[in-house]
Amino acid sequence: MKLLRIGLFKKKTMFDFKKIFLFSMLFLVVNEKLHSQNINSERKLIVGTWISTEGDWVFIFDKDSSCKEYMAKQLISKYYYKLTPANSYCGKIAKVNLNDESISYLQLNNFETKEITCYEINGIGTKTLSITEYMMPEPALFRRKVAKTIPKK
Repeated sequence: MKLLRIGLFKKKTMFDFKKIFLFSMLFLVVNEKLHSQNINSERKLIVGTWISTEGDWVFIFDKDSSCKEYMAKQLISKYYYKLTPANSYCGKIAKVNLNDESISYLQLNNFETKEITCYEINGIGTKTLSITEYMMPEPALFRRKVAKTIPKK
């Protein structure tokens, strides 16, 4: 009888491990899907013209992943931009928890110099953008420039 009970215990234990493993895998897939939806939402929201609340600093993000940076109405740089999760290049240099799915970055790759600048995205909405450059203490706050509509006659 003891051998029979041990055999049943092994089968039941293996069945429990399979359930736990399958549940864990399902959780990881769903979690990754939700995080990618968050990044995709941010990608849609960032497109547009953003003007700093502090002065004449402006970013223009286009749908083709290009970005122009202006200071006092003068073009400073052109970039290729991408929004990335914590486990990206920016997250690794910032030494954050690479599994933290609440963190995302704006990565700017300069067209000319190939220099990479990383900003942590503190928040992005339809009207405001808050980013903090890597190794800088203060966040920068931007407001979306609203396109002026001409009333129809």
